[in-house]
Amino acid sequence: MKDFIFLYGPPGVGKSTVGKLLAAELDQRFIDLDREIVHRAQKPIPEIFSDQGEDGFRDLEQRTLNEVLDGPPGVIALGGGALLNPQNREKVEMGGQVVCLDGSMDVLSERLNKSDDVRPLIVEDMTNKLEGLLSKRGEHYASFPLQCSTDNLTLEEVVWEVQKLIGRFFIRGMG
Repeated sequence: MKDFIFLYGPPGVGKSTVGKLLAAELDQRFIDLDREIVHRAQKPIPEIFSDQGEDGFRDLEQRTLNEVLDGPPGVIALGGGALLNPQNREKVEMGGQVVCLDGSMDVLSERLNKSDDVRPLIVEDMTNKLEGLLSKRGEHYASFPLQCSTDNLTLEEVVWEVQKLIGRFFIRGMG
């Protein structure tokens, strides 16, 4: 069994940002699965969706995830739909701990409106599409035992809450 820490949840919840900070706090490597997909495909995610559709993207996502899982453990920020595939979920849960980050519709909308990232599944009519996505995936996200709301918390507080959930800390001493 590997010892990965996976951050999962809806778009705008802060998986990548929290993941970087958590990895630094735990002295672990950090991988953003979406960025890894972009690197391997040599094109941005909206272009992958345009060229190959969501199914093509999900196939690439699964292959990339499998390759990452073959490497050394660390903190992995997963895309918001990466674990909808039961095979992906099973592999990830066997590989470590999954923390599902959550946020209210208002907070997620605000964060996504401030972001420069293009999210293919909610690019047009973002508020209504995000509501639909949360409605469709809400039960799925809630099925993960480790849950952390990011509402009303600073990034540092979210990292601390995640550390408490997973029971992992890295102590730095003098010298």
